[in-house]
Amino acid sequence: MNNDYPISKTVNTDVLVVGAGDSGMMAAAAATEAGAKVTVVEKENKIGLLRLSNAAVGSNAQKRAGVTIDKLDLVEYLASFAQHNVDQKLLRVWANNSAEAVNWLEDNILKPNGAYMRAEPDAMVTSKNYRGFPTENDPTVDGKSYVSYGNWFVKWAKDHGIKINYRTSLVKLIKEANTVTGAIVHDLEKDEYYQINASKGVILCTGGYSANKELLKKWNPEALKKNVYNDSPRNDGAGISAALEIGALRDQEPAECIFDRGLVKPGTTTDEMYYPTETFENWLWIGSYPFLKVNLRGQRFANESVPYQFISNAASKEPGYLYAMIWDADYPELLK
Repeated sequence: MNNDYPISKTVNTDVLVVGAGDSGMMAAAAATEAGAKVTVVEKENKIGLLRLSNAAVGSNAQKRAGVTIDKLDLVEYLASFAQHNVDQKLLRVWANNSAEAVNWLEDNILKPNGAYMRAEPDAMVTSKNYRGFPTENDPTVDGKSYVSYGNWFVKWAKDHGIKINYRTSLVKLIKEANTVTGAIVHDLEKDEYYQINASKGVILCTGGYSANKELLKKWNPEALKKNVYNDSPRNDGAGISAALEIGALRDQEPAECIFDRGLVKPGTTTDEMYYPTETFENWLWIGSYPFLKVNLRGQRFANESVPYQFISNAASKEPGYLYAMIWDADYPELLK
């Protein structure tokens, strides 16, 4: 089964987690607290906690701030927002369990390091086109600024016996009968392949495929027309591809998270630019404000106050899949 790769060694663990992002680190922590021996493999040289703010319903931070959210109302709105083209059961799982996850982060990662969660009470509803729910929980030390907790999480993991193997990529999953029993991985530093046997299961937390242009062309070509930046360069689709190879089913309709903050040089088309970055250089941060937006013929084409994913979809129907945004020199005063 593994003759295609020269296996240098075999490692045994209870649970193998592939990917050390937000979901991977939380999965590793949950498995460890359940009594499992956990190994994490991550192809980069650090964990990937891209988002600091965490959405939840009924967190301790929200209770302290007096923030209340109607859970059923929120789930129904999210489903309706997507025209019910979602698995509403998953939305309910999130709504019912998100507070537990955010509370765990606060109690185990933030508080021991002098930080805590602050509930954001303002959902910033600026248009009649959508509703807002104050689900945001921000890690902070002073109640004003954000604080990154990645290093604290890594220390917690090490203190609790979680082994994190950096610069180690997933090559293929090992399946015996109808059970995934482990994986072949590639040590990128030593250029060695080895096998990890996971007696209690493998958890894939590898993200999507937004950094893989070939998979985008195959599975979501519209995304390449609508986007000029990719802020998740880790997401090469390795986990999805490995799962498909052993019989997993892929959702036939792709989903994407789009921000209206891309910035291109005049004369550049979206077909000529798709740039992966983790540092957000050259983004137009004020792009989400409802300044005048016109297509390349100088025509308005949509209500500028709609949610940012809406305006991006509208722009995809315009020449070059682009628009120009026009604002006055005194825009800082207008923003206030």
